[in-house]
Amino acid sequence: QLQSEILKMAKEKDLTISSDNVSFLIEQLGVNLTLIDSELEKLKIAIHPNKAINQDAIKKYCTSSEDVFILADLIIQGNKNEILKQYDLLTEKRHPLEIFSVLQSNFQRFVFVKNYEKKMSTKDIASKLKLHEFVVMKMQEKLRKISLDKLLKIRENLINAEYKLKTGQSESSEILLELTLLR
Repeated sequence: QLQSEILKMAKEKDLTISSDNVSFLIEQLGVNLTLIDSELEKLKIAIHPNKAINQDAIKKYCTSSEDVFILADLIIQGNKNEILKQYDLLTEKRHPLEIFSVLQSNFQRFVFVKNYEKKMSTKDIASKLKLHEFVVMKMQEKLRKISLDKLLKIRENLINAEYKLKTGQSESSEILLELTLLR
């Protein structure tokens, strides 16, 4: 069923991908449909004007952001010790700005989903965000225990932290992350 979901997601983005390449994509990225959806968006841009996704494109353009999605989940759960451990692991492989950028994008989506979950159908939210409906349903489940105000505050803190990193106002991304989470 995961393969059929991914094939459907690719088709919605006007892309084609073989079953073998879907399997390869899953091997590279894991089973997180939110991640796979965003990587399909990246592939669409990267291979344009082509529409067929091949293994070379997956190898070249798809890097697993799975760990950043785990970090976003930990932030929602409020588990500060685990957040800092995960962040330390991520900074071994990725630049802090990349991490903050992905987090900020995730929280922008989270805010949209939380804000409109009672005003719009899941299908309409998915359409607005250009995500698969299943991905939005998973987000809604994840966001049940966190308030919109808390999400907005986290997003604002992430924006401020990223700005401070980019402008050199802070050298320590870990301290910025801690401040982001403790405010």
